[in-house]
Amino acid sequence: MLFLPPMNSVLRDDLFEDQYSMSLCEGLFRGVGMLQWVDDLRKENEALKSDLKASQSIAAELRCQVVEAKRKLQEEKGPGAMLERREQAWEREMAALVEEKEELAAELKHQRELDSVSQKDLDVMYPEYGMTSVDNQRLAKEKHWLITEGFGAFLTVVSQSEEFKSGLEEVYRVYRDVGYQEGLKDGYIYSA
Repeated sequence: MLFLPPMNSVLRDDLFEDQYSMSLCEGLFRGVGMLQWVDDLRKENEALKSDLKASQSIAAELRCQVVEAKRKLQEEKGPGAMLERREQAWEREMAALVEEKEELAAELKHQRELDSVSQKDLDVMYPEYGMTSVDNQRLAKEKHWLITEGFGAFLTVVSQSEEFKSGLEEVYRVYRDVGYQEGLKDGYIYSA
């Protein structure tokens, strides 16, 4: 077993034959000092851990006491306090719903006013724009024909035109060529 002098001892020059031995001993003393310092830190850490555990248990007990005190307070106030809070929340919700209902009713009334244009109003409005009710009926019939038959007739004429057919034929040719090219690439990759 090696005997080490205490950390605060001073090394005398006459005890060592060379500087190397003296440096070695000083390093050893510093290492021992660091080990003692680490050991002191570990002890302090353990003490702090035990203090932390004690503090956590005290905090848990206090939380339980607070919850218990709140429960007792609610019991002392009785169910009336909880009922009163629920009624206040319900009143706030109802006020918000009533306000929303009033806004929707006002918007609906405004929309009805916009949608309720009478024939009399239209008869007055048509002459301002140079239209009569006969013109309006003719426009309605044209609109009906356009929706039911006009678009179909337009598509038939376009699909049978030479310009459309030549453009479509060009698209098919390019599509076919790209397909051949991709097929060749896949074949090379597969054979490799």
